[in-house]
Amino acid sequence: MVAGTPPYYCFTVLTGDFDDDGWPDLYVACDSTPSMLFHNNHDGTFTERAVAAGVAYNEDGREQAGMGTDAADYDGDGWLDIVKTNFSDDTSTLYHNNHDGTFSDVTFSAGLGKNTQFLGWGTLFLDIDNDGWPDLFIANGHVYPEVDGRGLNTPFRERKVLYWNEHNGKFSDISLNAGPGIVATFPVQRRSPTVRAQRIEAQRQPQLGSIVSAIGDELGEFAVGHRPRSRVHPVAHQFPPGSAAQAPPRWPFRR
Repeated sequence: MVAGTPPYYCFTVLTGDFDDDGWPDLYVACDSTPSMLFHNNHDGTFTERAVAAGVAYNEDGREQAGMGTDAADYDGDGWLDIVKTNFSDDTSTLYHNNHDGTFSDVTFSAGLGKNTQFLGWGTLFLDIDNDGWPDLFIANGHVYPEVDGRGLNTPFRERKVLYWNEHNGKFSDISLNAGPGIVATFPVQRRSPTVRAQRIEAQRQPQLGSIVSAIGDELGEFAVGHRPRSRVHPVAHQFPPGSAAQAPPRWPFRR
């Protein structure tokens, strides 16, 4: 049972064992209101504790217009971390799990604070190069066609963003080198380009990809790496400075 919560504008619900107690919790990305984290009480009920956990606001204590969200252990410490996309003129938000029921906003220190022009929707942690480390994909697109032709920094049709995991708690934005499957935008549509990202993994084709689709339109776009390889699942890797594994991948994604 979940009760006693304010009437927030909720967008995406994420399930995960965020405190590693063996019970699934709930995280809810909210628009223009604090996001919510429901701790599982192990008795069929949940307690909302996002403020205490540090995932209700960004590091400035500001409410954000949360849209999409996903979770993964991006730094190999064994604990789930949370990413949340937001409306334009803001960054996406990356919350690092502190292993004690709280999180820290590491958006800027992790390299996700450079992009503020996108209106983020669906987002996924996925290992695009099969190096055992979760990378980060974000689908973008504005809701107002009127933003075009107004001299604004945000167009109606927006490209995707792809961050490569540097294996040290930081990400590199490799979007512009990732091929047309990432940098190409959707064609003009009849309706708002509300987008979602969906993880796929073919049983006999062990390559990871992402589907970006426009809700309400018969339109889709498929981005997938060219180089299928056997998947590996190490908890963490250690690479010596200057090794090839530290360089961002430059192989393209196709549409």
